[in-house]
Amino acid sequence: MGRDGESKILFPTMKPLDMPKKADKAEAAPAEVKKEEVIDFSKVEIEPLFADQVDFDTFSKSDFRAVKIKACEAVKKSKKLLQFVLDDGTGEDRIILSGIHEYYEPEELVGKTAIAIVNLPPRKMMGIDSCGMLISAVHTERGEERLSLHGVTQEPYFRNVDLTAYAGEVLGVTGLLGDGRSELFSAVFGAETVSAGEIRLCGNPVRITSTWQAKQLGLAYVPRNRKENGIIKDMSILENGTIVSWRELMRHGLLDHARQRAQFEREKAALHIKMGKESDSITSLSGGNQQKVVLAKWLSCKPKVLILDNPTQGVDVGAKEEIYDIILKLAKEGVAVIVLSSEAQEVIRVCDRALVMYHGAIVGEVRGETMTEHEIMRLATGG
Repeated sequence: MGRDGESKILFPTMKPLDMPKKADKAEAAPAEVKKEEVIDFSKVEIEPLFADQVDFDTFSKSDFRAVKIKACEAVKKSKKLLQFVLDDGTGEDRIILSGIHEYYEPEELVGKTAIAIVNLPPRKMMGIDSCGMLISAVHTERGEERLSLHGVTQEPYFRNVDLTAYAGEVLGVTGLLGDGRSELFSAVFGAETVSAGEIRLCGNPVRITSTWQAKQLGLAYVPRNRKENGIIKDMSILENGTIVSWRELMRHGLLDHARQRAQFEREKAALHIKMGKESDSITSLSGGNQQKVVLAKWLSCKPKVLILDNPTQGVDVGAKEEIYDIILKLAKEGVAVIVLSSEAQEVIRVCDRALVMYHGAIVGEVRGETMTEHEIMRLATGG
């Protein structure tokens, strides 16, 4: 976990605490040893605040522990510090103060798992005893590989594209208009062809030749330009919201309308779609609710990978936030979500990391403290 180059030490005197061993009692029954959670440090994202300020070579893996955040609140008279109440598995609450307020709001963190350095002497901060150091506010181990591309090419739109999307993450793909990302993922979904390269789903190589095959393999694709490609204007809300599942909803060669309505009702409730009657035209809905219906038809298929091309195009601010919440909820449920967007703020708001394209090629990745409008624009313009 060491870093290359010179490291700044946030607390230069901080060293692992040598805990004296208690004398064994004569003929005492061996205590039951609680199995600690094994932490795969290759999958732990260290918070930017600590990545360059803590000399991790000072510590051994036994000094780290996965902890559950029971409560979290801002420390008065401090713009950065948060006070955490943690369950570290010992049966007693552990209090840690950590300066990550600029990255998270307190209510976002309660109930999540974090990584902490626990083998440290207590120290007084802002009049509060802090026992340990939090280094990763949200510890979500990277899920399994869902979609990977290796050297995927289709001139003149995109070339030599390598990327991997994992279960439970929101991966952004961004750049300027005409950078090739829409054409790339249209090809991944089987609507276009690729001339070279390999596509893998869940680690297995696949050759996708149709959108129907892509759906059967667990891919879902919400295209850009909802009015032209996402909805069928002559169909009702119900028909638009279930059309990709009609084959599965057939019984004896006929569409089972009761199952169709039941399926749509579940998605309608989950996505909070505001509408009149199911038989009303899809065009009777606002842009935000139309987009939710498009999402509903794909989510009913329980996809493993969800590709969203400009997911908030043409919707109001309130609907944007609702769609962002839906995206984050899907990732939390284990879906690999890929968001294609030219809006840097959207990418920063919802993505765990993002790949930047320029003239059909991926030219860089941004995450954490490097995920800024300035860095995205620099890469997107070939800088």
